[in-house]
Amino acid sequence: AVHETRCACIAPRDMTQFKESTPDSCTFYCKYYRNPICGGYPTFWGVFIEYDFQALTTQGAYDPWRYVWYSVVVIRLINIQGGLSIADGLQPERYYLHAVDTVTGKASHEYQMKLTGILYGMQYDIDGTRLVALYTEMDTGRIRVANWKYKLATILINTTFKDLPKLSMSLAKIAIESNESEQYLQFSGASGILSQQSDCYIITQAEPAELKKDMKDRVFFVRIPDGFIMHQQAVDFKILQIYTNEKYGDVTVLGPRQGLGLGESAQSYVDLARVTRDYVEEATIIEWLYNPINPPYVTDLTETRDMMIYPGVAASEHLYNYSAIAHRRAPVNETGGVMIDRAAFLVAEVNLRTGVLRQWCNRTITDGMCVGSMDFEIPYAGLYNEEPGIPLSLKAPAFVDARFTMEAGTIIVNFDRATLQGAKTKDDNFDYVPDRIDYETKQVGFFDCAQLFQERTIELLGPFNATECVWMTDSRVQINLPAVINISVGDSLYVLADTVYTIPTLGEWSPAAMGGVQVFLPDPLEPPVIVLTGTTTLDTCSDLSLSARDSFQTGKLPKYTWEMVNSTDQDPNPKDLTNNPIRVIDDSKVAQVLTVLSEATTNNWETLEIPTDYMEAATSYTIRLSVMSRWLLTTVKTIVLTKLNFPGPLGS
Repeated sequence: AVHETRCACIAPRDMTQFKESTPDSCTFYCKYYRNPICGGYPTFWGVFIEYDFQALTTQGAYDPWRYVWYSVVVIRLINIQGGLSIADGLQPERYYLHAVDTVTGKASHEYQMKLTGILYGMQYDIDGTRLVALYTEMDTGRIRVANWKYKLATILINTTFKDLPKLSMSLAKIAIESNESEQYLQFSGASGILSQQSDCYIITQAEPAELKKDMKDRVFFVRIPDGFIMHQQAVDFKILQIYTNEKYGDVTVLGPRQGLGLGESAQSYVDLARVTRDYVEEATIIEWLYNPINPPYVTDLTETRDMMIYPGVAASEHLYNYSAIAHRRAPVNETGGVMIDRAAFLVAEVNLRTGVLRQWCNRTITDGMCVGSMDFEIPYAGLYNEEPGIPLSLKAPAFVDARFTMEAGTIIVNFDRATLQGAKTKDDNFDYVPDRIDYETKQVGFFDCAQLFQERTIELLGPFNATECVWMTDSRVQINLPAVINISVGDSLYVLADTVYTIPTLGEWSPAAMGGVQVFLPDPLEPPVIVLTGTTTLDTCSDLSLSARDSFQTGKLPKYTWEMVNSTDQDPNPKDLTNNPIRVIDDSKVAQVLTVLSEATTNNWETLEIPTDYMEAATSYTIRLSVMSRWLLTTVKTIVLTKLNFPGPLGS
């Protein structure tokens, strides 16, 4: 809960401490944005609560301009009322538009809103800066008996003032009036949008049949924003995923189809239609391609027929004509049994023009069989295209790698393409296409890494002056680190949003780089080189001082281990140098040497110092120095110390 600059945590979700008021009671701006949802005068608090579950009526929608992922979430009313039972006639849950910053992973509260109904098949209109979805009243079929009514919801996202975003929803009737659609809500979550030229929203509804189990789908092409049905046509199967190509107008669909000669239903990926814009007639042209007698398969049926499909979870790559199919694959055990409890989320990439299908496989089993794109313990994920390529057709710079140099004095960060080195693109006419480059922001010479990386990265790298960045080329950044560093192998560097762009070419522009990259080991990785200074032959008066300070390839974090080599009958240690068969080495002096070696190891001393009276004259000591680098590579050096039985020469 937030009240201006004050905050409090209510545990365990005891909402009875608050009495709900109307939104206009909140008048205080929040810290990072001016939306008045952080309480109000005199004692009103803005209360935030974890949602109970995600509504799978839609997988969600991605806003590539603001890096925001939208979904629909649900809070049970019983949790808002502090556990009190819900009276008859009240809606038992509330629905909210949830927003997450995909760069930081944090909730974007300023882009969230309470919903008055349920949204299905939500899509983002790339050039209209709005969300589009199918809308129904939330109480239909739940707390009241009524025919289902369908509306087109458009949620306009206005960021004229970046720190004060405003979301406003409008509704338009969609005249879906068949008896089956009024009686049954049959919606898989599958939807599509073509917003670049035609402002067309694509959904399905139930096609009439004698038996409910035999109902198939009717496809509706709906105009945005007025809800007018531009075209509708039935298909002979249930559609589970819809894919749209914004550049070329392709509409392809996937679902279980039982066709001639197929026997049992087989998941079929087929061409459905092509949508184009006639600028002479100012009309949207919908060319229907699907033929149930001779289905136009996008990819071979053998590739898709047994897929376990995630309904409504789909993504498209518009410039290069790819679709991403979300399905689930289960491994097979040694006896041939299907391990359904180990089934994992798997993405299949399909080329619309060639039909070639490729699995995005990050998880395999012992025989090399592809199981999943992510771990089986992750049951569900949204799928979106981070760079739709419309209208920004150049790819954003992407991290190639980030590696320490051998002495951990620098980290080298590589991008996959030439960048503007921090110079930013400017959109002067607000059409989302840049018009010029602002070179005033270009990072020249040594600069503060906070101009390039996010705050959480700077916490690892350290502040400016101690740490500094410099562009070595237009695709390579060098990070100069302080003497004592806080960042380690496996930590990640995250680029600052709206900072790094591809060099434009022929009037084409790119979005900004985003995301992060893990820091890897140096390459090539070499073991430490031990360099010792000091004499190993001592007269009776001299102390031992042996330093490994000049050793290198340690990553500035050497770990020194000083130890005595074990003695054997053939090679005693310490060794008598007088060849006296009855001589006995003084064990107390040996113990003193061992103590010094142990202290040097415990304290990680780079210099070994042993007083002269700890070592017997006419005796040699074989010790071993191990130096382990920051990179966990170790070099071992054996050292023979000789203690003479006479003093050194005197100077005149």
